[in-house]
Amino acid sequence: MADHGFLSPGFARADGLDDDHLAKAMVDVELAWATATGADSARLDRLRDAAAKIDPSEVAGGLETGGNALIPLLAQWRRTLDDADARALHTGLTSQDVIDTALVLLTRDAFATAQADLADAATALDGLAAEFAHAPAAAHTLGQAAEGTTLGLRFAQWAAGLRRADDALGRAELPLAFGGAAGTARTQSAGDVARWGAALGLAVPGLPWHTSRWPVLRIGAAAGEAIAALGKIGGDVFTASRTEIAELAEPTGGTSSAMPHKQNPVRSILLRRSAIAAPGLTSTLSVAAGLAEDERPAGAWHAEWEAWRTLLRHLRTAASIGAELCAGLVVDADRAAAHSAGLTPPDQARIAQLMDGKDNTRR
Repeated sequence: MADHGFLSPGFARADGLDDDHLAKAMVDVELAWATATGADSARLDRLRDAAAKIDPSEVAGGLETGGNALIPLLAQWRRTLDDADARALHTGLTSQDVIDTALVLLTRDAFATAQADLADAATALDGLAAEFAHAPAAAHTLGQAAEGTTLGLRFAQWAAGLRRADDALGRAELPLAFGGAAGTARTQSAGDVARWGAALGLAVPGLPWHTSRWPVLRIGAAAGEAIAALGKIGGDVFTASRTEIAELAEPTGGTSSAMPHKQNPVRSILLRRSAIAAPGLTSTLSVAAGLAEDERPAGAWHAEWEAWRTLLRHLRTAASIGAELCAGLVVDADRAAAHSAGLTPPDQARIAQLMDGKDNTRR
C-alpha cells in the first residue's frame, strides 16, 4: 500500500530521507569500502553498474527474511555480478556498519539543510528585533500579565534560541560506523577504515560504537534542541495570533474545511506538532541505547531506525517552516501596545508596586 504522507503534513519538505535515498546511501557506503580496500576501477565500474539496477521495492519484499534492509539489497545487487565481484562486495563489513553509516550520511545532509534554514530564520528575526526594539508589549508569566517588555526583545530571544540550536547541530559528531561482524574490527585494518572514512568524509572514532550508541544520542539531542526552539516560536505565534489578541499573524493562513472565514496558523501548528513529537522519538533512541546489549543489540538497534529518521524529518520540516514563518511574520505593533497599556488601573498599580522593589515576594 502506498504511503503518501497523509498523516505527516509538511514532511514533503524533508526530501532526501526516503527509502530510495537510504538505499543509495547504503550503496555509497559499500562502494567507498570497496575503494578503501583496493578494488580496481574496472571492478568499481561493474559494482556501480549492478547497483544501478537495484529496485528498492524488491528490497522491501525481503525485509523480514534478514531483519534489515541491507541483506535483501545485497542479494539483489550480487545477482547481476560474477562470482568474484559478488564475493568482493561487502567483504569485511557487517550490516550494522553499513546501515549506521548510511543513516549518519543522511543525518549530515539533513543537519546541513536545517542549519541553513535556522540561519535564515534567525536573520529574519534579527530584522524584526531591530525594527520593533522599542515597541511595547505585555510580558506574561504563568499566563498572566506581568510587566512591560518589547516585541523586539521577544524576537531577539527567539533568534538566540535558533542560533544555539544551529550551533548544537554544527557540533554534533557524525562518525563512521565500523567494527565488522561482532564489533571487534578483526576483519578491518586500521588503514582500510581510515581510507573508508576519508572517502565518505566522516571522522573515524577510536572504537566501534555498535552497542555504545553515543553518536545516536548526541544526534537526537541536537535535533531535539532545534525542534524545541522552533516549537517555542510556533507556540508564541499561535497564541499571539488568536482572534482576540491578533498581535502576530502568519504571512498566509491555513484554510478550514467548515469555516471559510478562518485563517488558521498552520505553520505554527506544525511547529508545535514537531515539538510535541520529538521527545518521544529521542526517548526511543535513549531507551534503545540503554538496552544495547552484548556486541549487537537484539531489537534495540532495530527500534532506532524509524525513530532516527522520523526525528530528522521533523527537524527538516520544522526548520523549513520556521524560516518561512519568520521571514513573513506579520506584526501589529499598535495592537501589542494597546494590550500593554490596557491593563486595568488596579493591575497597573499592583505591578508597579511589585516591580519598584518594595515587595519582592511575588514573582
